[in-house]
Amino acid sequence: MESELSEQFHSLLYFPKGYALHYPGYVLALQKAPREQVNLSKGQLPGFLQHARYFDAQHPRPGVNLGTKETLARIANDPKVMFVSHVARFAPTLQAAYPQLDSCLLYNAFQSPEVQRRIQLSPDDAIKRDAWLDPQGGLAWNACPQALAWGHGTGQLPPDEFVANGEPVVNGLAQQVAHDLRTQRYSHVLVIIMGWHTQQDEAMRNFNDIAGNLVQAGQESAKARRANCGSGCMPFRPLVIGITWPSRWATPLGDVFSYLNKTADADEVGAGWVNLLVNQALPRAMAAQGVADVPIVMVGHSLGARAISSAIAMSPALKPAPGQPEHEGLHSPVRLAVLLQGAFSMNRFAPDDQSSWEGAPLRDFQLLPNTRFVLTASQADKATGGRLGPDWWTQMTGSMQSYQQACHAGAERDAASSWHGQAFHCLTASDNSGREQPLSGSAPWSGFRLCDNENNQSCQGMGGRWVFADRRVLYVDASQGVIHYNSLGSGGNGHSDIYRISTGRLLWTLIDALAPAPR
Repeated sequence: MESELSEQFHSLLYFPKGYALHYPGYVLALQKAPREQVNLSKGQLPGFLQHARYFDAQHPRPGVNLGTKETLARIANDPKVMFVSHVARFAPTLQAAYPQLDSCLLYNAFQSPEVQRRIQLSPDDAIKRDAWLDPQGGLAWNACPQALAWGHGTGQLPPDEFVANGEPVVNGLAQQVAHDLRTQRYSHVLVIIMGWHTQQDEAMRNFNDIAGNLVQAGQESAKARRANCGSGCMPFRPLVIGITWPSRWATPLGDVFSYLNKTADADEVGAGWVNLLVNQALPRAMAAQGVADVPIVMVGHSLGARAISSAIAMSPALKPAPGQPEHEGLHSPVRLAVLLQGAFSMNRFAPDDQSSWEGAPLRDFQLLPNTRFVLTASQADKATGGRLGPDWWTQMTGSMQSYQQACHAGAERDAASSWHGQAFHCLTASDNSGREQPLSGSAPWSGFRLCDNENNQSCQGMGGRWVFADRRVLYVDASQGVIHYNSLGSGGNGHSDIYRISTGRLLWTLIDALAPAPR
């Protein structure tokens, strides 16, 4: 918990006034530590997870066993385990004389008396660097009024139970979110998870870009429908939950070899704490507060998209409430999951577990009554744009090879023997806004357009209303000006080009169609 790498994933605690959300919401920070440091024995899962009979029906292709049962076994036997490090709240103050968005901490593992004791006893100066994470050291660690106290009494957090403490902390976060939804005018809960090699400060900047572009795109859409709506056009008023996780190794050389390890960590993030939050804690708290109709929208990028897919695939592993039966299949209240340039296999959605090394963990996605999935791919993405590893390795959903395989036209896709047509509904997005000439290969009009590949290329722009009647995964080619450029400071060419208003327009169009605010 106290290391140079660890610091990169709790930097918010060093700069609680500097690193902040620009929009009301929360940051849920996860970190990973040796089991003996966080008091969870090897072979044990976090207390809210269990094996589910639903997983027994999955039989991955022989050779490489990556099914959901194996994912749970890997989590249980990993020498390290994910735990909740801290939860920060960002909310408007009530001081009318100087309105601002300020922060407080719902939870901070570094305030545990046990962590402070370990830091002070350490002979390692590098570890003692985190001794500055001390409430008496001058940092503005303002505890939220709802924060639980440390101790061994009822309703308190034991100082050394860092994994076990996560469950009441996540439930407390969900209860505070539900309270905010009931007392404020938020239209959506927006959960965002970033991908590989994204430390906490960068992730928070990305949360602000994604939420901010969505807010602006919602305003554009409202103005397109009502030209004189003025400053009152606020159809999208999200309550943001940004989730950060330890998505890189300590050294640049180590990072080169960390990708496969971090794919497993992304699955653990999704199967564990994200699963608990979105599939159990939030729906229970929102129902109790009478706000269950507020849509939960999830946006994930790269390995963050993988984590979201794992959260829904592993939903049967959540322990039911006392006296309730085990979940017999996938379940989730999430209304919309947008998986941008995903670093996971499209075979997760295959109907036949023999089509997948992972046992097709999302094969029953069309039975989910609430949840719609959207994938994006781009010609400009060179991170997911080729095969990773030997010939048996799968192509990622963010690659155009996968899109072309899923969306190929003609008799082969229409044949009953092809599952792609049964699983994927293919579209194309383009954005020529502000250009004198359209991008090469894009549609010959200005502005943003989303076009249906299967319906005579019917297209709509901002302000249009889409209706997608079937339950298939929407698969969007975003190459034409939407996910197109090399984002500053990133690799993989267009892999990370998701922080411009063009992606905001695509996300808003999808939310407006598939997860509109309650009326």
